[in-house]
Amino acid sequence: MNPAHVTIENLTRRHLPDAVEVIAQAFYRNPLAIHAFPGVGDDTRLRRVRRIYRSVMEIAFQRGRVFVVRISGRIAGAAVVYPPSADVQTLLGRALSGVGALTVGPRASMRYVAYEREIRKMRPKEPHWYLFFLGVTPAFHGQGIGSAFVKHVCRMADADGVPCYLETSVKPQIEFYGAYGFELKESRTLKQLDGLVVNGMVRPAKQ
Repeated sequence: MNPAHVTIENLTRRHLPDAVEVIAQAFYRNPLAIHAFPGVGDDTRLRRVRRIYRSVMEIAFQRGRVFVVRISGRIAGAAVVYPPSADVQTLLGRALSGVGALTVGPRASMRYVAYEREIRKMRPKEPHWYLFFLGVTPAFHGQGIGSAFVKHVCRMADADGVPCYLETSVKPQIEFYGAYGFELKESRTLKQLDGLVVNGMVRPAKQ
């Protein structure tokens, strides 16, 4: 599929569970989840990540922008972004307090909160669009969905004349985002998550 043929739409509340499942499937094997839930199997990690992102997506639906891509009527990808005016300082902390530490485990809760505390220090001080995360169902990888989301967010940032910012702990994604004008701003090693490396990337404002 050519990225030009991907259609992005706003998420409706009725389809919020479908978007949560897409994000859970996209992220339960990423470095953050693996570091947050060490020593557990994929099925257990998927269930716990699903619980976390159910709350994260609910908060995002109320306060940010959630975009989805459909293929044959099925949600194949989702992205959460926040405009310059949004307050996202304690998003994961609020989500975990809603989930409850007991449902995902106190150790994992502490690790997610530690992760948020560190990435908060990395974000630009000036107004910016924040690409909090995007995920694509594994079956639809390589079909231009991620590219379409990134371009969509960049267009919104350009319209406002502000930078666009994101974090990634997946090293190959540095090159992927770099193709769209994102520059590596900072790499930070998180000792609380056994040396997980998080990379902050900024796409400068287009005047």
